[in-house]
Amino acid sequence: MLLLTGPAGSGKSHAILEAFRESLRKNDPGVRLLVPTATMAHHFRNQIAREGFVFRPSLIQTLSRFVDPWTADWPEVSSAVLYLLVERAVARLNRREFERAAHTPGFSAALARTINECATAGLYSRNLARHLPTTELGDAFTAVYREVERELAARGLALRAGRLERAAAAIEQSGLGHLHTIWMDGFVTLSDPELALVKAAARHAEITVTLPADDIAAAAREQLLAIAFQEHACTHARPRPSRTLVAPSTLEREVDEIARSILQQAGRGKEFREIGIIVHNQDVYVPLLRAAFERFGIPARFYSGSILADHSTARFLAGVVDLMLSGWDHAETLAILKLAPGLGSSAAMDKFDFTVRAKLHGKGLETLRQFSGDDARLKRMLEGFARLNIWRTLSLTPAQWVERAPELRTLYRVRRPFEPATHEMTAVWRSQSAALDAFDAALADTARTFPKDAAPVSLQEFWKAVHTVSRLTTLRVADERRNVVHVLGTGEARQWELSVVFVCGMVEGQFPAYHSQDAFLPDAVRRHLRQSGFRLRSTEDWASDEKFRFDSAASRATSELVLSYPRTNARGELNLPSLFLDKADVALPSPLVRPRPARSPAMSRPSRIVSDDLLPILVARHAKFSPSGLEAFQQCPFQFFGRTTLKLEEPPLRPGKRLDPLLLGNIVHAVLAEWYPAREPIDPLFDRIFAKFANEKSIPGGYRTEVYRTQMRDDLRRFAEDRQWQAAFQTVTEQKVEFALNNGIVIKGRLDRVDSTEDGLGFVIDYKYSKLKKKLSDPNLLQGPLYLLAVEKVYGLKPAGMFYVRLRDEVKYEGWSQAALDGIRGDPFAREWLNAAEDKTLAAAQQIVGGRILPEPYDLDRCRLCSLRDICRYEIRTAVAISEGA
Repeated sequence: MLLLTGPAGSGKSHAILEAFRESLRKNDPGVRLLVPTATMAHHFRNQIAREGFVFRPSLIQTLSRFVDPWTADWPEVSSAVLYLLVERAVARLNRREFERAAHTPGFSAALARTINECATAGLYSRNLARHLPTTELGDAFTAVYREVERELAARGLALRAGRLERAAAAIEQSGLGHLHTIWMDGFVTLSDPELALVKAAARHAEITVTLPADDIAAAAREQLLAIAFQEHACTHARPRPSRTLVAPSTLEREVDEIARSILQQAGRGKEFREIGIIVHNQDVYVPLLRAAFERFGIPARFYSGSILADHSTARFLAGVVDLMLSGWDHAETLAILKLAPGLGSSAAMDKFDFTVRAKLHGKGLETLRQFSGDDARLKRMLEGFARLNIWRTLSLTPAQWVERAPELRTLYRVRRPFEPATHEMTAVWRSQSAALDAFDAALADTARTFPKDAAPVSLQEFWKAVHTVSRLTTLRVADERRNVVHVLGTGEARQWELSVVFVCGMVEGQFPAYHSQDAFLPDAVRRHLRQSGFRLRSTEDWASDEKFRFDSAASRATSELVLSYPRTNARGELNLPSLFLDKADVALPSPLVRPRPARSPAMSRPSRIVSDDLLPILVARHAKFSPSGLEAFQQCPFQFFGRTTLKLEEPPLRPGKRLDPLLLGNIVHAVLAEWYPAREPIDPLFDRIFAKFANEKSIPGGYRTEVYRTQMRDDLRRFAEDRQWQAAFQTVTEQKVEFALNNGIVIKGRLDRVDSTEDGLGFVIDYKYSKLKKKLSDPNLLQGPLYLLAVEKVYGLKPAGMFYVRLRDEVKYEGWSQAALDGIRGDPFAREWLNAAEDKTLAAAQQIVGGRILPEPYDLDRCRLCSLRDICRYEIRTAVAISEGA
């Protein structure tokens, strides 16, 4: 029996792998190489296979997989199932000591972690009750631990430590079969159950174990030497790599600097596969690294996995059941449908989305099915939803609910692969397939949280457990690319050897991370239990582990080691650099980084349409012009192009926001159009028209709706009683007009009201249920003069005045007038003003049919209200304008 010890990089793994290669050359099937994690086993398999060796993957496996033949009937409990069992045990026992904290986030997870740690040290509830000193939470913790053990036994599940002990007993008695040589590599230390397995296996096979020379493995080393292992100290000294420290201003800049440096290394001829990033705080850095590498075009493999519940596939499957249980809320159903592959991004889904949003106000699947149109995929999906409705009425055993799961999975139809497929599309297909399989496994795991003879439960109760399990399930997607940057946790990185290594997050509190005392078994209790022979780790041990992890990470590079940390945190405060950094390390300056676009941008923005095929279409489509459309063009040609030429439809508003200024104005106009000729009482007329609009536009009742309804009624009453406009004119309302200007341009529009005198004067009244700010002073205004020209050309009257009437909060007339009116004054206007409007109209019309579509807003303040701002990127233009004016 051989024990190889030494610091990181001293050649322990090299010696193990060389012995393993020799056995492969002899085609010896009686060997095993055991490692602590699945990612480490995968790495070793790939490394050996690339050297030309052909072997069964089971020759390199994890210790947990190794014991399967002796514990096949006693599967290991997953972390998700253990969490749920602990959570239920806490609720069932309802201990007074836990009542204030039992429902807080993380409580059950911390309790499950401590239970698992006790079992790993061979400390089960029966031993704990005998050896535990009197503590505030000790009895309650022991009671929950005992209850969890009972629940595990009832389900035929085991903690990892229990499986190792059972396998050790079986090996002790019956041996290892044909196995004669075992190597164990990558373990930081060995727990008592692991040592029991090693001791049993050592009776039947030759075993070699590697351990670090640090104090962290001292206890395991002593026990191995006590059972006749011979120690060999590895002293190989790997050449020290160059060491660089960078400290960008923020965490985001730190990640960008890593990406920049990687591209710089690649530019010097370094392969991506020779580069690794070691991350200690993966929750913080992995999402940022993913986003940065995508922006910079860097291929990378992340070994940490992701949360199953966050994947779009799992969100769809779980979301469908949530919708069914809640009665198919319309807004939430639309959100889930958009996650369906193929259908979610289709034109049919866009049309359906707009249709439903226009009526969106409640729940019910039948209403949605009425709007599905002729698209076969959408109909099939909604029919599938309808078939699931029967689930709400059922009570089934957990195993029966799992058997029903394939019905749910059939709703998620993965698109058929097409050629040629990019890596990005292949990655999407792989992740979808992996998520489907992981979701099935999560359902099976959920069933294990219930007793084997569990009584039937409702779907709601079962699905609540499914949500918990999926949040605690790690999704790993196969990625067999070779030339990628490796993003590794400090645990997975121990057996790697890379040319260039980045270690990020070198900040106190992150690396090293500080571990507080365990709430259930504080350090004083752990020291007492350690004297009784149970090796529980204290905060001092965790601090040693942090140092070991850093030393291991820093020794993975053969050529260049780059350490980094952000100088400031999210609040702008200075970070404290890690104590693991050498005082001699001086941070190098970090330049600002901007990723190069994947495609070269156009040299200039397209300012107009020049295609001979498209220009005639513009002429035909814009044979007539409205004053409001011409004003929109002068404000921004791109806005006019999107709204008027392309007729892009904006998404319908949410129910609570449907009473927007446009609809409020339409309601007011409709009321006044009926009221003015007959002057009937305003209240019943308004109530009737408002109810009509509310029904047509699916406006929900409620406080907000009632506030607007009351305000509009009061404003209309005020207008009906107003006596400012006292002249006895002949009046017509809601007049559609169409006329040609002297330059041949045809104008169309609708006049709210036209008043005429016996001597041939004409006045235009335009109602506005909004503020008139900037209306009269707008140099691009065309509505006023063009409406006055309509009075002349359509009705044969002399243009005498054009007034905007503000109705909201007060009745106020503002506009232009050549005639004196009692109590109303308007700005005087001359014929030249009308002629200038004709010239502006001609110029705008010529540019429209000439194809001018440049996103060039006249008033940048109005861009914030434009629905096309995300296409033309007006924010960038705003920034440019500000910088030029500074």
